[in-house]
Amino acid sequence: MLQVAVVEDEQLFRELLGGALTQSGRVALRASLDSVPAALASPDIARCDVVIMDIDLGGQSGIELSAQLRARHPQLGIMLLSNHAHLAFARSLIHSRMTGWGYLLKKSVRDLNTVLRALEAVHQGQVVLDPQLARADTPGPGAQLNLTPRQRELWALLTQGYSNAAIAQELGLSTKWIDN
Repeated sequence: MLQVAVVEDEQLFRELLGGALTQSGRVALRASLDSVPAALASPDIARCDVVIMDIDLGGQSGIELSAQLRARHPQLGIMLLSNHAHLAFARSLIHSRMTGWGYLLKKSVRDLNTVLRALEAVHQGQVVLDPQLARADTPGPGAQLNLTPRQRELWALLTQGYSNAAIAQELGLSTKWIDN
């Protein structure tokens, strides 16, 4: 069971997300925090596998918080969940070549399984990007690549944390084809 903390300044969203994660039976909610200072002061963060946080925490930066938390806890997964659809917000994470982080857009997450899959991938050291951010024409990873439509489809699934087996199932292809 994943040990998770939620850092979100909007109380209703924080409570709904924490409740849904807990009810999934796959996550133990260690902390539900409303600010950067609360997250930095929380002893519960040290016992977490992943912290899921907003980028805009009441005028304070979730990106900066993620860097501070990762410096204190190198194995901590970082999951950004935001309304801001700009990869520029995560550029420092991309340029650091850090693994074990993700960035999902609140408006494009359609179900809890998407969040759970991303949390598990981040915990395993993968990088997860929202499909809207992972488009090959978006500045950042995948930019400037000359990808076929099929490769773009695979790229979008990979950046969401899908395993090869899950990609094969999603696309109706053999796992061996995906492995190749």
